[in-house]
Amino acid sequence: MTLNGAIRDAALAPLCLALLSPPIFAQTSAAKAEVPAFNAVIATAQATERGHFRVKVTKTPVPIPLNEVHTWTIQAETAAGRPVMGAVVSVDGGMPQHSHGLPTQPRTVLVTAAGTYLIDGFKFHMPGYWEVHIGIDSDGVKDKATFRLQLR
Repeated sequence: MTLNGAIRDAALAPLCLALLSPPIFAQTSAAKAEVPAFNAVIATAQATERGHFRVKVTKTPVPIPLNEVHTWTIQAETAAGRPVMGAVVSVDGGMPQHSHGLPTQPRTVLVTAAGTYLIDGFKFHMPGYWEVHIGIDSDGVKDKATFRLQLR
């Protein structure tokens, strides 16, 4: 092997490794990156952006369907671990790379237990990377958690 060939191979090695590795999406700037599972929520439990609450997605269809309206169940608790009762839960999101939102307007339809909320109206109309923002408004404290999905 020539010196030029060795330099070329050394320069191409990181690129080849990156191309052969599975895709990685960061959960937050402070969290570790995780390899996404297809058609599932990546990291089902999240602290909200300002740390006031913890939100956990406890139930979704498996796999998450494309072009079908479906329901998610979430649990919300305070940073101290107490269930968040009587919160206003909001949902928005979309595909950041495509600059569009969700094709539906999911909304809370039922509070099933202490801190557990049933959200109906989710629909993802195309494969790709999605973000779902779940907002919690409780006793004047507002915060949100972002959940990431890779659908195909």
